[in-house]
Amino acid sequence: MNEPRDLAFGLIKQQKFAEALELLPSLIESNPDNSNLHFLMGQCLRFTEKIPEAINCYIKAINISPNAPENFLALGIAYQLNENFEQAIDALKKAIELDSNYFSAYNSIGLTYRIIGNFKEALHWYSRGKEIVVNEVVDRLLKEENPDPENQINDYGEKVLYAPPEHLEKVHEHLKSDPSYAIISNNIGVCLMELGDKDSALEQFKESIEFIPDGYNYPDPYEHLESMRVEIVFLYVGVRNDEFGFYKEEWKGVKSIKNQDYGRYEGIIKNRLPNGQGTYTLPERENIVGEFKDGKPWNGTGYNKNGNITVKWVKGKMKEQ
Repeated sequence: MNEPRDLAFGLIKQQKFAEALELLPSLIESNPDNSNLHFLMGQCLRFTEKIPEAINCYIKAINISPNAPENFLALGIAYQLNENFEQAIDALKKAIELDSNYFSAYNSIGLTYRIIGNFKEALHWYSRGKEIVVNEVVDRLLKEENPDPENQINDYGEKVLYAPPEHLEKVHEHLKSDPSYAIISNNIGVCLMELGDKDSALEQFKESIEFIPDGYNYPDPYEHLESMRVEIVFLYVGVRNDEFGFYKEEWKGVKSIKNQDYGRYEGIIKNRLPNGQGTYTLPERENIVGEFKDGKPWNGTGYNKNGNITVKWVKGKMKEQ
């Protein structure tokens, strides 16, 4: 057991970078060819805002392990922080050359181009990063369902085309379990807004909010929508359930509308539930119009397909007419 090394690693995990810096130099002196120690030294220096020193450590790590994409990612981020943007782009492209599915590298190179005002190029790299996120989820799900690689579909478009509806729902669930999809959608929205395509930007910001994992604090897309003076209004679908009536407490994005039991909600969404004025329309064209609270009708009126009033809600209590 190497107590100094284990202690240093423990401090890094606790984000006590300054304390870890006191231990790492002696460890590197004893293990000068250990690229991971140089990499960790660089990380500690970067997080304590010693960027030029961090760059030197990452270069040492690369000289020892030139095929490790994480070393080039770290170097690219450090160059970006040091405003050496051309070097940052070169390092990040090298990371992608070593690992073509390296999402963090795509996102970082997109950010670098965004910082220097090249929004068209930033959009290109962000869009490729978004494809990577989706492809990884689809690949993982296909392998779970069919371990035989010869029977898997290689092209993402074909995978989605031939995947059953329940498979697409699983894709959406997996995308909501990790913030990467929400982050990259927001970043794409920023570029589109800067390029003057506000309608497409709006869709990206909405998608970002839809896929933010529960409990993950990510205010950026909300702030962008507010800056565009756009209300957060989504089209959501809810499963009809006889136990609850015309709605269900869980709501999903309007991506799997083939299911005949789905209705549609259009209105104000807060905390991922209908909260505020909106309209919920059933497949039979019955609908509920009014105020919703936590996903349920609060003050509203239910109409049948002929437009006749069938039920009313007052402060959450249903009264048949």
